Amino acid sequence: MKTLHYVLITLLATFTLNPKLMAVSLPSITVGGVEAKGIRTDPSNLATICMYELKKINLFDVQSRHDIEFACTEKNIVLNTCLSKQCLTQVGVLVGLDKIMSGSVEMFGNKIYTSFRVLDIKSNVIEKNFSMEFLPVEDQIALMVELTIKKMYDLPYNEFQFKQLTTEQTIENNLNNPQIKKLNLSGPRFGFSMTLGPDGKSIRRPENQGGMAAIPILSQFGYQFEIAYMNKGNIQGLFEVIPNISGIEHGLFIPSVTFLHGVRSNKTGFEFSIGPSLVVTKRSLGYYDENGKWVLAKNDLENNGNVSKEIDRRGEFGIEGGLLIALGKSFRSGNVNFPVNAYVMLKKDSPRIGISLGFNSKK
Repeated sequence: MKTLHYVLITLLATFTLNPKLMAVSLPSITVGGVEAKGIRTDPSNLATICMYELKKINLFDVQSRHDIEFACTEKNIVLNTCLSKQCLTQVGVLVGLDKIMSGSVEMFGNKIYTSFRVLDIKSNVIEKNFSMEFLPVEDQIALMVELTIKKMYDLPYNEFQFKQLTTEQTIENNLNNPQIKKLNLSGPRFGFSMTLGPDGKSIRRPENQGGMAAIPILSQFGYQFEIAYMNKGNIQGLFEVIPNISGIEHGLFIPSVTFLHGVRSNKTGFEFSIGPSLVVTKRSLGYYDENGKWVLAKNDLENNGNVSKEIDRRGEFGIEGGLLIALGKSFRSGNVNFPVNAYVMLKKDSPRIGISLGFNSKK
């Protein structure tokens, strides 16, 4: 009885002082060949990624590929190209493994497909065989491998990351759209606009009739402020504010501000935008007499002409609106963007057309 008691105490002390003896022995595993098709990542790096992910899930005793590659070299086996069941079995038996993984990561069409299988060496049976498809985001290959392995073993995974890499309808972000950066074209703008219709005629009038005695082309100088509120694939949604000063060459100070909503391709730089434009303008009430001369109504109260409110340097300030529609493209040289836009402003019977140029550093 004393002997049995002594044995039990000894065993208890042994396991207490050596907790490793109580640990469950994990099956040994390594990664054989992982095929890469249509992607930049090479097979060796894919195998290394798989090794790290297997270590993280704590289900296996992951054996170093360096030691196994050394043993394989002596038998003329190239571990990185070991994909067949026969080759995997040969490696497993050679180094005394319990299991060995192989797989592939392939870009096909607009999808990336991951596929992994695990061979049990003792039974010579493929015990796990799992495949997934992802959006074509090559910079997230490591995360795709992680998600595939976790789902293969029914382990918890980040559902947000999974949706971002598998569902096209999710909101774009740096995870599923790392290659395409938001193109920000905030910066100075300059250009020219041409006024058509009655307003163009008013600008041509002699200065003593309130005109500018010039062709109806005005210079513009301003600055574009923009905010990107949506980034869907290559397409960017924009809100832009553009304050401008016009007419400097005619000794005038004509302020305006334009508010635009638009879309732009981050990849090609093409842009379309539309929105209201507010312009500070001087106008006077008057008419054109039989000689084509502009006469202020206040100077001829008994006239029978058709009275209208026309642009007049002698008139009163007012704010007028119009709808501006613009098309443009950004050109790039080194780290500098050069946005070029053509636009039309729809405004009653006097539309304006123009061109705007700008520049900013690459963002």
